[in-house]
Amino acid sequence: MKKQINDTCQSLGDIWIISKGQYVEPFLPEFKERNIQGPIVEYKISELARYMLNPNQIEIKKKLIGCKISFKKSKFSRFRDALGRFLPRGLKKFVALETVKQETLFSDAQNNIPVPDDENLASHVKKIKDILRGYDFPITRLSQIDINTISDITGICDDHGGNTSFLRLHGDIEEKRKYIYKFLLKDVGVFIPSAYMAKGLFEMRGFDFQSIDPEKYFRLIKIKDNHGVRYCVIGSNNMIDFWVVDNNLMKSLHIFEQSVQADYRLKRALEQCVAGETRPLKLFFNNQLEINYSKTNIPRAYKQILSNHPIKSEEKNKVVASLLQFQFGIAFNSISKAGAGDKELCTNISVMHNIKALEQIKNDLPWLYSKIEKNVCSSEAGRFYLLDSIKGYHNG
Repeated sequence: MKKQINDTCQSLGDIWIISKGQYVEPFLPEFKERNIQGPIVEYKISELARYMLNPNQIEIKKKLIGCKISFKKSKFSRFRDALGRFLPRGLKKFVALETVKQETLFSDAQNNIPVPDDENLASHVKKIKDILRGYDFPITRLSQIDINTISDITGICDDHGGNTSFLRLHGDIEEKRKYIYKFLLKDVGVFIPSAYMAKGLFEMRGFDFQSIDPEKYFRLIKIKDNHGVRYCVIGSNNMIDFWVVDNNLMKSLHIFEQSVQADYRLKRALEQCVAGETRPLKLFFNNQLEINYSKTNIPRAYKQILSNHPIKSEEKNKVVASLLQFQFGIAFNSISKAGAGDKELCTNISVMHNIKALEQIKNDLPWLYSKIEKNVCSSEAGRFYLLDSIKGYHNG
């Protein structure tokens, strides 16, 4: 008989991440053959959660905005470099190695023409852009350079927020040059190892929010064997699709679920991606947020409570000190699709707070602790409530 794990404040809505866990019997031959220690737990996870856990490479779109050209060294320079490698260490300083000459070429700002909503006008603007592309600086400069003097061409892509990244091009120099001619100022496909880029950081451009089906789910299994606690995702063929590479990702999923249900701003930001109003960029989990509310405005969770029940200065200091502990931040970046000329990078930050940080004021301010506890959601990650919700824009 299946038994549900004690878990609160989680529901399956249009935007959801992970369900409550249920104990299940071993249902795969692989599970039966393993030395399973303890019960097996099954969760339902959304398409978004599966995307975040999947260890396989993904393709994202980036705008090609320029290139970096590396030039060949002269025959004399190459001879001097070769000679320097064979000289004794004490003599190498007399043969200075020549650095590779490079040029970095960025697209002209004149091509950042907004895309109008009218389809006929948008088509006309596209034709103008295509004409102007032929006169863009990277293209005109590449056309002027003797191809025999170039050793490599690397693409430069826009990563939003003033950041750029390099794109490795394949083929010979002529093929790389033609690639720049063809795709400058266009979106190009870039492969990255997985959506999970670094500790707490996820690339979200590879997930198609607009095709999301809130009714669709995948089965996530938790087992404990000789290797410890492990998680795997089951595919449609009732076989293991992949193993989760980092168990810490599970805490992120559980708190993400709590935050989505508690923070209407974060949920709205995700819904805007589903509606096609914005494009997703990055998702970042930070368990060392440490926002000091003694130097900023009082957080949203406490504003109305303390306005109706003023507290003494020393009591407020105790509350502020407890707020600094056990913060967990979830930052979601998206960009407006209103047009190239007025795109805005939007960042939504949900500040989740573990209520165990309030244990130090529980005896002194039991009424305050009781009011906050009403907003707490429990999961395997802990007992958290929404401390604050922050939203900001950056013109990009």
